[in-house]
Amino acid sequence: MKKIWSNKGMVLPTVIIIGAIVIMTGVVLLSTGVVDVKGGLFVERNAQAYQTAKSAADSLGTQIVDGDVELTTFPANFTGSLGDSTYDITVTKSGNFLVLESTGQYDNVSETATLYVEESIQTDQTEIPLDMAVFSDTMITLIGGASIEGSVGTNSTTDEQISLSNNSTITGTVWVGAGGDPENVIKLGGNKEYEGPTGVLPEPRDYPTPSMPEAPEGLTVMPNGPIVSNGVLSVPNNSIHTITLDDSYSLTSMSIGNGSTLTINIGSNTREIRMGSFVTNGTLIINGTGTLKLYVDNTLNLNSSSETNWNNDPKEPEKLEIYYYGSSKLTINATTKFCGHLQVNNAEMDLNGSGNLTGTIVSSSTKNIKFSGNNSSMDLILYAPLAEIELTGTAQLKGAVVADTVKIGGGGTIIYGGYGNTSIPGVIIEGETNYVKGYWK
Repeated sequence: MKKIWSNKGMVLPTVIIIGAIVIMTGVVLLSTGVVDVKGGLFVERNAQAYQTAKSAADSLGTQIVDGDVELTTFPANFTGSLGDSTYDITVTKSGNFLVLESTGQYDNVSETATLYVEESIQTDQTEIPLDMAVFSDTMITLIGGASIEGSVGTNSTTDEQISLSNNSTITGTVWVGAGGDPENVIKLGGNKEYEGPTGVLPEPRDYPTPSMPEAPEGLTVMPNGPIVSNGVLSVPNNSIHTITLDDSYSLTSMSIGNGSTLTINIGSNTREIRMGSFVTNGTLIINGTGTLKLYVDNTLNLNSSSETNWNNDPKEPEKLEIYYYGSSKLTINATTKFCGHLQVNNAEMDLNGSGNLTGTIVSSSTKNIKFSGNNSSMDLILYAPLAEIELTGTAQLKGAVVADTVKIGGGGTIIYGGYGNTSIPGVIIEGETNYVKGYWK
């Protein structure tokens, strides 16, 4: 007998297959929806984290450009929050750019945005304003018959910081610190009122501390010769000698004896000599159009009746620069004559007798500089913004003075030399650093 399959026998398998297909389709559609939801949430969190990173970097960049945030060390780190998000910014330097790498985090999702801020530094200025006979950061005191011929100024606004006794005089304008009252800052002996011209500075003046140059390293010891032996240059008393420098050299010591003359030929070059000590009782002549730079580590003595770069008329101070790194007092006395740039790092200075100085004296120290006796210093710029400068006796200084405090006693006189803006070796006014937002990465 044949077994007959009816259509009814196919119904159940067909339904099962169709049902399975429907279920599978539903599962796929449901899964797709869940993925879409999760993907949408991830994208939203991702966008929020990135926006936090970018907003934080942009805000910090704006503060840097506006000067509200100043960075001196790198890397620099900044952290904070924006609403429910947090950020972490690391600032590094790359060439002339500040690189602000900002990471934002929102709901366990992190994103990074990087902003480049371009750094632009204005050219450093080598000229400083020397438009007054005397400028003091704090105090100016004149006693006895002391006088200043020219204008004076101070940053001080404190009462009685510019003081004149009955017989003292100032012939120029007296400038007091920004916001100060001349009637209070200036004091006359006998409770008199100062009747000369006065003014108020529009803003405080900033005279930068001078920088001592790095003494050169690795110089060849000066070759032996008639007056040089194993790094010691010694000119005997009452003798005349000439040396020609074809390079820069080092010496253990250099001395010029009484009544002796040493001529150094430098041509049109800059020549340097580094030495432990320099002592002169004679005459030093620099022959050429270049500059001789002497770096003295320990001992510097410009003794009585010595003449250093004094032979030319008119004087040529640009031909000689002496840098003294020692801490012992530097004394220039009697009839010493010096023309050039003399800079001390950490030494007190005492200039007495009837010597003459032309050029510039610069001090990076807080130690005093004293002129005494009948010293006549002509055409001299004295720049010591951290030191006290004192003139006593009949000492006369023609030029300009910048100091922390200035005291003039007896018949001491400062006469303005009429310089205006002037360049001084070792004194640089740093240019401002400006920033502008660059690009994103």
